Amino acid sequence: MSSISENNATEKGFFWLFLSFVFKWRRLLLVNTLIAVVFTFIVMLFMPNWYKSTTTILPPEKESGLGFGASLLPSSLGSLLGGSGMSLPGLASPSDLYASIAKSRAVCMAVIEKYNLKTVFDTEFDEQAIDELMGRTSILVEPDGIITISYEDTDQNRAAAVTNSLAEELNRVNRENMASKAHAMREFVEQRLTETISDLAAAEEAYKNFQEIHFAVSLDEQVKAVIGAVAELRGQLAVSEIELGVMKKSLSPTNLTYQEQEYKIEQIKDQLSKLE
Repeated sequence: MSSISENNATEKGFFWLFLSFVFKWRRLLLVNTLIAVVFTFIVMLFMPNWYKSTTTILPPEKESGLGFGASLLPSSLGSLLGGSGMSLPGLASPSDLYASIAKSRAVCMAVIEKYNLKTVFDTEFDEQAIDELMGRTSILVEPDGIITISYEDTDQNRAAAVTNSLAEELNRVNRENMASKAHAMREFVEQRLTETISDLAAAEEAYKNFQEIHFAVSLDEQVKAVIGAVAELRGQLAVSEIELGVMKKSLSPTNLTYQEQEYKIEQIKDQLSKLE
């Protein structure tokens, strides 16, 4: 009991000591508090206001199978690839790819030049301007695939304009990529068509010779299976190489989507080497 009483007495002593200190230096404490409040108010007056503008973009439509590319194929190759029912799954979703394009140099420089953002960012160098633009920009892919683009600026109108331009340039670059992809697809397929059919015919002839030499009974089904697998893989390789060529125009080799596409091509080539 005595120790508890001593502790209570000590706490009361500290409390009254604190009150006496505050009372003694009340004027100094009050003046310092007022100075801090006034200083903070002045700083807030001179600090620029930051405005955030946000826009959303619906997820791009997924391409089923060969998508638009299948409609561009000659009829002879359409039965070879389009009729196989194959699909070309990517490691990145269309929305992820869309978001990567929004961060690309092509999109950033178009917006920077449109609004003379080098002057706004007080820099003469493209890379510094891009870094500053991306530092003020947030690009998020929601679970449902919706892309959200936000941009912050000290000018409210410019914040809204830059945000809208990022979305517009994203759509423009994507349209150009799609058009380029369609054109490249047709040229590439027409160039490789004769070679591919010739290779498949040679493979079929080789298997028939094997059948005659080894008197295989059920080799026809094996031939069809192998030829079908080779045809499907060659089709996937052709389309994947076209897609990589289009990506080179808007994505850097260090981009994750770009690297995933390269890995996909290597895997297809590896499977082909095992069959051929």
